[in-house]
Amino acid sequence: MRRAFRHWLSDRLRDAPSTVKQFVEQSIADTTLGQHWRDEVLISVLLSDASEAFFDMFEQLIFDRRL
Repeated sequence: MRRAFRHWLSDRLRDAPSTVKQFVEQSIADTTLGQHWRDEVLISVLLSDASEAFFDMFEQLIFDRRL
């Protein structure tokens, strides 16, 4: 299930990054979401071809939350 999620999110980040921006931002910030799912979001982003765009969009959030 996690592998399918990572694949789906990586595809969305590549094909339509603006449509998943809010999803990624909320997932990372949501402390009620299990840590393993927040980790899966970050792993998906890091492994995607769109990782550079992610860091451009979320640089401040990453540093503020020390992710």
